[in-house]
Amino acid sequence: MNFRQIEVFRAVIEAGSMTGAAAALNISQPGVTKTIAALEASCGYPLFTRSAGRITPTPEARQLHQTTERVFVGIDEIKRASSNIRDRVAGHLAIASFPALASRYLPKVLSSFLHERGGVKLSLQGTASRQIILAAAAQQIDVGISILQSDDAAIETEHLHRLERVCVVPAGHRLASAERIRLYDLRNEPFISLDAFDPERLAIEKMFSDLGVGRHDQIETRHSDSACAFVANGVGTTIVDPFTPLAFGDAVVARPLTPPVYLNVWTLWPRHRIRSKLAIEFVQTLRRSLQTHAPGSL
Repeated sequence: MNFRQIEVFRAVIEAGSMTGAAAALNISQPGVTKTIAALEASCGYPLFTRSAGRITPTPEARQLHQTTERVFVGIDEIKRASSNIRDRVAGHLAIASFPALASRYLPKVLSSFLHERGGVKLSLQGTASRQIILAAAAQQIDVGISILQSDDAAIETEHLHRLERVCVVPAGHRLASAERIRLYDLRNEPFISLDAFDPERLAIEKMFSDLGVGRHDQIETRHSDSACAFVANGVGTTIVDPFTPLAFGDAVVARPLTPPVYLNVWTLWPRHRIRSKLAIEFVQTLRRSLQTHAPGSL
């Protein structure tokens, strides 16, 4: 007994005749008859009775058909799963992103992305860029979205987008009406800095240093979200990515800087992990969204 014999047997049951089965399988009618005869010999009992040119399944054939249908149900499920994978409507997508993008912007992009991909299971982790590098090197994610590049041999780094950092001041602040804010304008302002090990803080400190502008550091906090919350409560000013201030509505005002200060965004791909079509499509979707809709996009 082999799978081809079972396939032909099923076709005969469903078509009700050898001729119908032959047409359904696109083979000759004698070929169907020969295959059924071989299957009957293998089973050791007749599968069909023949009378006046008609065939009727025996009780044993009907019982065998019930069992063999389980095989074809499984095959149909495999075919559907394969089609879903091919059409990127099923699968698993594991993403790690720096928090400012992961907290609000990415869920919006991903919600639209998943709308036509209902079978996709998603894992989204918001974490520091250094942790994203470790996760990508360990092949724990499909793709990372980072503000740090990586020279790790286990990672392929590609530029995704460039954004312009913004200065955030309380609503009603003297600088709120400015079209752009100069670093010199912040020299006597209470300033809210990010964590000392945050790559954004290092870039901002260099920016002040290069222009010879001193600042009044009053608060240090780990997350840009917390920094903007302090600004919303009138405590001071800060410089962050362009996404975070959006969550604070009219309580804060975000303005670009003069000279401009840029924030590069990178994709980190595990080098020894084949890129899935699903992950590639996600990155393409994210790139288009950032180019079209992201604040401070360049």
